[in-house]
Amino acid sequence: MTRKNFAFSQEGKEHEEEKILVKVKYLIFFRLLVATFLLGLTLYFQGSRYKSFFSLPVVYLSLLAGSLFFFTAIFSLYLKYVKNPVLFAYGQLLFDTVFVSLIILFTGGITSIFSFGYILVIIIAATILSRRGSFIIASASSIFYGLILDLQYYGAFKYILPPELNYTSPAPSGSYLYTLLVTSSAFYLVAFLSSHLTEELKKSKVQLKAKQKDLAELEMLNKNIVQSINSGLITLDNNFRIIYFNRAASEIIGTDHLSKLLNTPVEDIFPNISNYLPRTKKLESDWRTKTSRGEMEFVRRDGKKLFLGFSLSRLRGTQGEQYGHILVFQDLTVLKKMEQQVKHMERLALAGEMAAVVAHEIKNPLASMSGSIQMLKKELKLNPLQNRLMDIVSREIERLNSLVKEFSLLTKSKKKAPQEVDVDKTISDTLTILKSNWEVNSKIKIIKETQKGLKIAVDPQQLQQILWNLFTNAIEAMPQGGTLTVKTGNVDINGESSTPEVEIIVSDTGAGIPPEIRSRIFDPFYTTKTKGTGLGLSIVRRIVNEYGGRIALDEGKTNGATFRIYFPSA
Repeated sequence: MTRKNFAFSQEGKEHEEEKILVKVKYLIFFRLLVATFLLGLTLYFQGSRYKSFFSLPVVYLSLLAGSLFFFTAIFSLYLKYVKNPVLFAYGQLLFDTVFVSLIILFTGGITSIFSFGYILVIIIAATILSRRGSFIIASASSIFYGLILDLQYYGAFKYILPPELNYTSPAPSGSYLYTLLVTSSAFYLVAFLSSHLTEELKKSKVQLKAKQKDLAELEMLNKNIVQSINSGLITLDNNFRIIYFNRAASEIIGTDHLSKLLNTPVEDIFPNISNYLPRTKKLESDWRTKTSRGEMEFVRRDGKKLFLGFSLSRLRGTQGEQYGHILVFQDLTVLKKMEQQVKHMERLALAGEMAAVVAHEIKNPLASMSGSIQMLKKELKLNPLQNRLMDIVSREIERLNSLVKEFSLLTKSKKKAPQEVDVDKTISDTLTILKSNWEVNSKIKIIKETQKGLKIAVDPQQLQQILWNLFTNAIEAMPQGGTLTVKTGNVDINGESSTPEVEIIVSDTGAGIPPEIRSRIFDPFYTTKTKGTGLGLSIVRRIVNEYGGRIALDEGKTNGATFRIYFPSA
């Protein structure tokens, strides 16, 4: 046997001995209860046979009861000093066997009604010491009972008992032998049956514990699976009241106290889902094919708006009975934004095709017109009015040229080989150019809160163009003055320390962007300004996307606009 197996066997043995000692404690307590009850009855009936309770039989039974309680108290005090629980248990059971024998001896021998006491002791022996213990106690009971019958048959009671307890033989010798054989057989039969039942009970307990352990592990696995899925899961009863939810449901809904909403209607959390619940017969008949899936908007308590996709299905038992419903939902907000981006790119591609055609068809005629105007101004003598008209034509041609250039920039990919660019330096250079421009007046306050050493891999001119467009948009949004704030930082959006990103934040204190047009601000040719082509933010987004970055507008703000740009860190 290896040391490990020996340690396991020793541990199992100690555990078994502890169980035996606990059973012995119950035996001592049970002995007191049974003995008190039986001796009380015995004293009552024996006392009724005699004129006084101080008669010798009653006194003997009282002494026997006192001895029983005395020795039981001694055994109780000795329990904490027991070193061999098995041997101690045998001693207790033999003590009970002797005690039952004395009761039978003092209550009539073969005519005593207390011979069943042996059976109780045998059954208890089977529960404590299993089959071997029960057969040993059955053998001891047969020996003691046979000894009592022999003493009574041969008239030896008159030598060991007072005359009041000297019971004569009331039956022939055959009755004694028959009684002994039948009783002894009963003892062994009880020992076999009780030990067999005890062993089967132990096996059943072991199997039950194993099943309970498997069930607990399966329940824990099932709970972990439900709690680990990224989709929100809510279980509803047949009245569509919440009875269970998983961790993802709490995170999506945005509360840590979803338990307070148990037993409340699901419409209290998702008001827009009421039209999908199969409350009518028509919906109940076709809800699987038409209303089991859907999409809805959901506004959390913190004001954040989400777009959820959900699926509603029946919760059935093994026999097909319906216990309620299961609501599974996912946060599709990011997916919807991606769909909007795809639609935006489709519109951008369409605009690009159109812009390419327009630029091609307009560029050359504009060049000819511009050259012709310049020649005419040099060769002709123009009066002031004609000169002013010529200037207007030249200015409009220049504006059209600028528009064609923006078309080209929007439609043609000019991504250059990325360089390692210092973000702080590029922002400082752009702000310096901006401050020297006439558009920046004394009413505009510029706050720069940037970190040193942040670098990204882009073309420096295109990064400067991104910043210039955002800065000029912010200044134009504050005609009465305000604050332009530029911040940078190193963030970890994806939760992976190995892929940090550089965040550039440009915000202003202007009137802000109305919610109804937020989804269109990156569309080409869409603008709310009196001047401008509506291509600035479209160009910014295209350049950012070309270098693996992304741009977003903060939602929920009522004053000012905040744009956040994320580039992979170099």
